Amino acid sequence: MRGLWLTGLRIDELRSLTWEESTCYVDLKSRPPMIVFLGGQKNNSDSYLPAPPEFWKLVGRGIEGYVCHVPGRRGQQMTTGRICRAISDIGERANVVVNKAGKTATAHDLRRAYITGIAARATMSQAQQLARHADPRTTAKHYIRHEAEDLALKMGWA
Repeated sequence: MRGLWLTGLRIDELRSLTWEESTCYVDLKSRPPMIVFLGGQKNNSDSYLPAPPEFWKLVGRGIEGYVCHVPGRRGQQMTTGRICRAISDIGERANVVVNKAGKTATAHDLRRAYITGIAARATMSQAQQLARHADPRTTAKHYIRHEAEDLALKMGWA
């Protein structure tokens, strides 16, 4: 869960992230290290994503295997669906309510919180890049309020 919180990655991306070159891997040769997606994004293009230093402190510097190994019952990498259910169960048991309808926290809420934090201190274009939204309207639809609040603070209207 900390990996999701610190990167804003989708669960299937984080669980498939490896130290060796693959469709989703860590490039330690670049400075800063980059998370590389080879044709695995929704638009089937290659992309590079920086991650904050806190993430690199969390995962260290592995040389092989999964960056965030989440073993299932037989020791193999847990499925995306199973991870989603486990996180949803934690949110429900902890009664972490995320909206007025009483919905409890899920894995996607960790991604949403990450992007919300980014949107509060970055431009909308930067937030779009880090969220890896192909359409800027997607980012604006969900995070534009934070930019408006920031503008109000800068103008001294808060």
